[in-house]
Amino acid sequence: TDLPPQVEVTVHTQPSSGATLVHFVNGSGHQDRSYFEPAPFLERTVTLHRGVPTPVRRVWSAALDRELPFEQTGDGVRFSLPSIELLDLVVLQP
Repeated sequence: TDLPPQVEVTVHTQPSSGATLVHFVNGSGHQDRSYFEPAPFLERTVTLHRGVPTPVRRVWSAALDRELPFEQTGDGVRFSLPSIELLDLVVLQP
């Protein structure tokens, strides 16, 4: 990914649907015990290689409430996030 280190990314599989859930937390507004509005990160690319359902049928952003463009790679999937504010959940559906 080309995300800065202030963005925490965790990946889980949802057993009931087989979907891959990718959580993004933008911690850029956190400094010691102070909290400020996080800096938005624009146009970032994420590539997942393991734990991805194949083929991926749909990539959806909960924060943006819309589908994201994606590209199936040989062993995973690549998608672009137009922006990351504070939080996002991206769902990769098989």
